[in-house]
Order: sequence, then structure tokens, then C-alpha cells
Amino acid sequence: MKDIFAVEYKKWTQEDFQYVIDNYGEKTYKEMAEHLGRTADAIRRKVYKERKKKKDEREVSNGE
Repeated sequence: MKDIFAVEYKKWTQEDFQYVIDNYGEKTYKEMAEHLGRTADAIRRKVYKERKKKKDEREVSNGE
């Protein structure tokens, strides 16, 4: 029986994320999403998640 609530997510590749990095501030989330075959919300979540990860890494390296 198929789980009707299961959601399949497209895995992020380094190339996909590099595209976001290279185009951040130049293109909208919607434009990047269309190019990558994702939703604008997926782009937004990835940017948020990576920023949080960087912030957490800085706090650990600073001993906070």
C-alpha cells in the first residue's frame, strides 16, 4: 500500500547549491527554483539551513 503522506524530496547536489550561491542576490528564489526544478520555498529553506549551519559552526569554533 502506498503511503499517501510520503513526500519525496530531490536531494541537493553541490552543483545545485553552488548555483544558489552564485546567483544569490542576482536572481529571485523563484527564478533559481525554476532553473533547478525546485520550489521557491525549497531554495529559501536551503539558504536558511546553510546560514544556520554556518552560524552554529562559528559559535562552536569561538567556544560559545
